[in-house]
Amino acid sequence: MTQFLYLLVSQSCIAVSLSATIDEKKRGTAMAGWVSKKEIEKVKKSVNIVDVVSHYVQLTQEGNDYIGLCPFHREKTPSFKVNPKGQFFKCFGCGKGGNVFKFLMLKNDIGFADSVKLAEQFMDATPVTNTVKTQEKPVELNLLYKINHEASYFFYRVLLDTKTGERGRKYLADRKIGQDEINHFQLGYAPEDGNIFLTYLRKRNFTDSQIIKSGLYFIGSNGELVCRFRDRIMFPVLNSEGVFAGFAGRLVAKNRNEPKYLNSPTTDSFKKSELLYHLSETRYTQAQEKQIVLFEGFMDVISAYKAGIQSSVASMGTSLTQEQVGLLAKNSNNKQIVINYDGDSAGRNATERALALFERYGGFNVKVVALPDSLDPDEYIKRFGSKKYAQCVKSAIKPSDFLINHWEKKFDLKTENGKKEYIDYVLNYISGLNDPHRKSRMLQTVAKRIGVDEYELQVEFSYRNKHNAPQNEKLKGYTTYDRFTDAQNSSIPKIQRKSNKSDDVQQHLLMLYLHSKAARKIIDEKDFAFPNSDYQDVRQKYKLFKDANPNAKISKFFNALDDHFQWIIVNLESNEKPLEFTLMEITSLIDSLSTK
Repeated sequence: MTQFLYLLVSQSCIAVSLSATIDEKKRGTAMAGWVSKKEIEKVKKSVNIVDVVSHYVQLTQEGNDYIGLCPFHREKTPSFKVNPKGQFFKCFGCGKGGNVFKFLMLKNDIGFADSVKLAEQFMDATPVTNTVKTQEKPVELNLLYKINHEASYFFYRVLLDTKTGERGRKYLADRKIGQDEINHFQLGYAPEDGNIFLTYLRKRNFTDSQIIKSGLYFIGSNGELVCRFRDRIMFPVLNSEGVFAGFAGRLVAKNRNEPKYLNSPTTDSFKKSELLYHLSETRYTQAQEKQIVLFEGFMDVISAYKAGIQSSVASMGTSLTQEQVGLLAKNSNNKQIVINYDGDSAGRNATERALALFERYGGFNVKVVALPDSLDPDEYIKRFGSKKYAQCVKSAIKPSDFLINHWEKKFDLKTENGKKEYIDYVLNYISGLNDPHRKSRMLQTVAKRIGVDEYELQVEFSYRNKHNAPQNEKLKGYTTYDRFTDAQNSSIPKIQRKSNKSDDVQQHLLMLYLHSKAARKIIDEKDFAFPNSDYQDVRQKYKLFKDANPNAKISKFFNALDDHFQWIIVNLESNEKPLEFTLMEITSLIDSLSTK
C-alpha cells in the first residue's frame, strides 16, 4: 500500500472509530452557545453577503446591487435586493432586511450564535484588500492550481479506496451514479474529519498560508484551520483550459443547517461568474454533437452524460452571466446552444434572462428544452429515461415559442387587465430584438394566441417604437395623449393632434378608404386625390395592393410599408374616427375638400 493510501486509511479509521454520540455532541456544541464580539466582527469582515445569499437565491446583478425573488414570501417580480457595498439585504415586498446574520437566521430558523457559526463556512480566504503584486500573481495562481489538483486527487481516492468513502459511494449509488461517471467527472468525497485532508496537504509541502489562500480551509474562532468542505460529494471545477480552478461540494447529511451546495470562495483561480462546469470537456464532443447544452446544476450535466449527451455545461446554480456567455462564444465551435434549465417557475425565469443575454451578445443560434411538471433535467431522465430525454433535446423549440408559452403562464389572460399586462410585457421584449423577421413572427403568434387583431397589435408596436425615435422622424404636430388601454377591443394608442379641419377630414376619409370596401369604391369612382401628398401616397399604394391581393388583410399591407408610411397609419389609427357612414356623409366630406 502506498504511503498516500496508508495515510488515508489510518486517519480515516481513527475518524470512524469516534462514536456517533460524541460526534453529534461536538457538532451540537459548535453550533450553540455564546459568541464573542471579536469573532462576530471577524466573520462580518470576511464574509461577502452576496456569496451567502446566492446559495439560497438566484441573483442577477443590476447596477451596483443584486436582485432576485424574495425567499421569505411568494412573488412573481423580484423585489429582493442585496447590496454588496453595504453588506445588507432588503425586500421591498415583505419588508424583511438586515445583515448576513439576519438573513441566515430567517432562512434557517436559527438563533444569532448559530448564524455566526454558519456564516463562518462562507469566510472568503481572499483578503478584502489585495496586496499581491502584479508580477507575483502568475506564481500564486499556479500554486492554487496545484493545490486544487492535489485536493481533487485526495477526494477522489477517499471516495474510492477508504472506509470513510463508503458514505459517499452509497450516496452516489443511490442516485445511480457509477464508476464511469465518477471517473469522467473526477468526483470525490470530503470526509467529516477535516484533519485527514489537512495532514495530506501538509505532507505535500503546502504551507498553512497557501492552504488558506486556496479557500479549502479558513481560520476558525479558536485560531485553528477549519475545513470548508466536510461530508460532501466533491465536484472539481475546471477552467476552460482544463485546469483545476476550485470545487463545489454537495452535502450528504440531511437535516443539517448548512447549504446543500457549497462552492469555493472567490480566489485568483475561482471566480464563479467566469466559469462553466464541464466546459473544457466539450472540446472533445462538440464535433459529434454539434451543440452545447446549458444546464443549471452539476447533477443535470452528469445525468445528461449518462443519457448520451456529453457536450454539456452548467452555470453552477447561479443565473447565467455575460462572462459565461462570452466563454461559450469562445469555446463553441458553431455557437449552437440548447438551454435546459429547470421546468419550474424559477427555471423558466432564468431561461428568459439567459435568452436576453444571448440576444445581447449576438451571433448565437439558441433553442430551449421546456420540461413539464416543474421537473429538472436530472429528475426527468430518472422518471422517463434517457431515450425520451434525448428526444426532448432533439426537439428543442425556438426561443420565441418558449417565451410566449412562458409569458402566458405569468399573466391571467382571462381578464382584460391580464391581457393588457401581457401585451405590455411582450411588446417591451420584442422591441429589444435585433431580427425584424423574429419581431414580425412573434407579433403574429401573440395576436393569434390571445385573440386580438394582428394589425392592431402591429400598429401598437410601431407606435411604441416610433414614439421613442428622434422627433424629426415623426409627423409634425403629434404628441402622446394616452397609451394602449384595452387589449381585447382596441390596442391603438390615442394621439392628441394640433391640426386644422382639413386635416381631420382627410384623416377620416383615409381611414374609411382603408377599412371600408364601400367607401373605397366611392372615393375611387370620384377619382378623389388627397391634398396631403402623404395621404395620397398611402391611398395609391393601398389601391395597388388591393387590386393585386383582393382578399388580403390590412396587416399584410401594413407590414409591406416602410417606416415612414407605417407611422402615418399609426397616427391615423390613433384618432377615433367613426367607420360608419352614409353616401351623403362621404360625398359631403369629399366636396368639403374639393371646394377649398
